[in-house]
Amino acid sequence: MGGPMPGEIRDKLKPGESRGRLQITVSKGADLYRRVEGWAYGAVLGGEVAEARLVSRSDEVLSKILGDRGRRR
Repeated sequence: MGGPMPGEIRDKLKPGESRGRLQITVSKGADLYRRVEGWAYGAVLGGEVAEARLVSRSDEVLSKILGDRGRRR
């Protein structure tokens, strides 16, 4: 028994608590995926990175913005 099934939401936190984690299952080609990805980058690394992802800039531009953090492992 893994996590919740797609479309099922389970919230066991008390009001005011947070875990700092967001998990959404969406196709990578979907506009929603890119928006969530941009939001996540913005929250962690700043608004410039989020904007770069949302306007579909190349990985090269992101690497220049992020420096070593933008390199894929």
